[in-house]
Amino acid sequence: MRRDPGSLPSLAARARLERVFRAALAAVEPERLVREAWSGLAGAGVLRAVAAGKGAAPMAKGLLAAAQDRVQELLVITKDGHGLALEAAPGSARCD
Repeated sequence: MRRDPGSLPSLAARARLERVFRAALAAVEPERLVREAWSGLAGAGVLRAVAAGKGAAPMAKGLLAAAQDRVQELLVITKDGHGLALEAAPGSARCD
């Protein structure tokens, strides 16, 4: 039986598309990418960082997870509704 080209995909096709979509999102997850990038960088000295955009809060969280002891200043600028608590930040900072 032929499907109408305008009809919804089969459940199997839909599940496959959803797996591809989730894998694509995971591949660009800002917290993990920043954490992994900074985890491999050794060095002394303090860090002063700026994170901007809708992914800024997760990027800041990743930096703090990887290099909390080196972060002296961190400015996070993000869109309303994209903030999150940065538990590792000095002074119990919050990213709003």
